[in-house]
Amino acid sequence: MTGSFALTLVALRRDRGQLLLWALGLLVAALICAVNIAGGFGEESQRLAALAVAVDSPALLIGRGLPMGTSEGAFLFYTYGVVFATVFALFATVFAVRHGRTEEEDGTRELMRAAVTGRLANVIAVFAAGAIATAGLAAAMVVGLVVGGGDPVGSVWAGLTCTLVGVVFLAAGTLCSQFAPTSRGAIGLGTALILLFFVLRVVADVAADIDALTFVGTPVVLGWLSPFSLAGIADPYGSVDPRPLLLLACAATLGAAGAVAVERGREFGASLLPARPGPVHAAPSLRTPLRLTLRLHRGTLLAMMCAGAGVGAFAAVLTVFAVAGDEQNDAVGQTIRELVGRDGPLYDLLLSYVMVLVGECAAIAGALVILRARREEAAGNVELVRGTAAGPGRWFSSVLAVGAGSILLVLTTAWLGATTVYVAQGRNAEAIWQVLAATVAQLPATALYLGVIAITFAVVPRLTSGIAWTILVLGVVLAELGGRLGLPDWAIAISPFVHTPLVTTADPDWSGAVWMTVVAVVTIALAVVAYRRRDLSP
Repeated sequence: MTGSFALTLVALRRDRGQLLLWALGLLVAALICAVNIAGGFGEESQRLAALAVAVDSPALLIGRGLPMGTSEGAFLFYTYGVVFATVFALFATVFAVRHGRTEEEDGTRELMRAAVTGRLANVIAVFAAGAIATAGLAAAMVVGLVVGGGDPVGSVWAGLTCTLVGVVFLAAGTLCSQFAPTSRGAIGLGTALILLFFVLRVVADVAADIDALTFVGTPVVLGWLSPFSLAGIADPYGSVDPRPLLLLACAATLGAAGAVAVERGREFGASLLPARPGPVHAAPSLRTPLRLTLRLHRGTLLAMMCAGAGVGAFAAVLTVFAVAGDEQNDAVGQTIRELVGRDGPLYDLLLSYVMVLVGECAAIAGALVILRARREEAAGNVELVRGTAAGPGRWFSSVLAVGAGSILLVLTTAWLGATTVYVAQGRNAEAIWQVLAATVAQLPATALYLGVIAITFAVVPRLTSGIAWTILVLGVVLAELGGRLGLPDWAIAISPFVHTPLVTTADPDWSGAVWMTVVAVVTIALAVVAYRRRDLSP
C-alpha cells in the first residue's frame, strides 16, 4: 500500500477539470429535475394520475423506475432515479478504466511504478480516488435536489444510494480493465455490464406487483440482482430500506477484493484475456484507405449493428405495449400525445417518436468512425498511410464513407430488429413498411452529426472528442428528457433529433429533414476541403 495516498491525490488532480464539469452538470440536472417535479406534479392528484398511467402501461416504466409511493420525493426518484444511477455507473466505469488499463497503455502507470510504490498501490488509489470523486458528484446532486425543493433527508439518502451504485461499477470497471487487453475492450465490457443490469431492471420493474391504491411496488427476485433496481427498492424518499444499500456495499466490497486478488498475481500490462497477435504482413485486402478504415472499425461496427438491432426491437416492443395500454386507459394515449406534441392516431405518433432512439444509435455509430480516425492520427498511424500513394483527401473521404456506411448499416439492423418483433406478433406488411419509413427518416439528423463532427476534426482536431461527445449527449438528453425536465421549446429545438419528421402521421413536417440534409452536405464538403489543407495534428 506504500504510495497509495500520493497516487490518489495525483489521480484526483489529473481529473480535477473533468470532475468539476461532471459536478456542475449533475447539480444543474438535479436542480432542473426537482423544480420540474415541484412545478408539474406538486399536487398529489397529478402524481396519482401519472402513476395510474404507469400501472396501466408497464412500458412507461422502462425509462423510469419502480414506484414506491405517491409523495413528491418518491415521485421524483421514480421519475429520475434510474437516470441518475445510470450516470453514476457510466462515470465510475470510465474513471476506473481511465486510471487502469488506459494508464498502462500510455505509459503513465509505468512511470508511477518506478517511484516508491507498493504492488497494490495503484489499484488501491483507483478505488480511493474513484470513491472520493463519486461521493463528490453525489454531494453536487444532493445540493441540486435540495435547492430545487426536494426533501433534504431524502435527497441525502438518494445521494448515498447513487454513490453505492457508482462504487459497485467502479469495482466492475477495475475488473474489466484487468480482464481486457485494451482500454477500448475494457470500456466495451463495462458498457455491456451496464446494459445487462439495465435490462434486468427493466424486466424486473415490468414484472413487479404495484399496489393500485398506494402505488408501492413489490420487487420480484430478479430486481435484487441489478444495482439499478436496488437503487429504487432502497426508497430513499420514503421508509428507507437498508437491505439494498447493504447489498450494494457488499457487492462493491467483493468486487474490490476480487480486483485486489487479481492484481496480486497479474504482471504489469498483462490481462486475463490475452491479446491476440496480429499477422506479420497485411492482407492484400488492406491495400486501399477505404478497406483499411473498414478493417480498423470492424469490431466497433459489429457491436453498433447489434446495438441497433436491439434498439429497433426495443422500440417496436415499446410501441406495442403503449398502444395496448391505451386500449385499457385513455390517459395513456393522452400522456403520449402530450409527450410527442402532436395529435393523431396513437400508433402512428408513437412509432415515429420512438424510432428517434434508432437515429441516436446510428449517429453514435457514425461519430465513432471519426473519433477512431482522430486516435489513429494522434498515434502517428495516419502519417504512415499518407506516406503512401493515398493523399489526405482520399484518406479522409474513406473515413467519411465508412462513417456513412456505419449509419446505414445500423439503421438497417434496427429496422430488421423491429421487423422481427412485428413478424412474431403477426402484423401485416403495411406495419413493416411504416417502420422502414420511420427508420429512413432518421438519416438527415444522423448525417448532420456526421458532418458537424467531420468539420470539427478537419478544423480543430484536438477538440474533436470533446465536441463530438458534447453535442451527442446534448442532443440525446434534449430529445429524450427535454420535455420531462420542463425545458423551454427553444432549448429542446437545439437537438437535431427533434426536427426529424414524423413520417407515419397524416401531415409530416419535412422542413427539418430538408435543412438538416443541406447542412450535412455542406459541412461534409467543407470538411474534406479543410482537411486537405491542414497538416497532421498529433
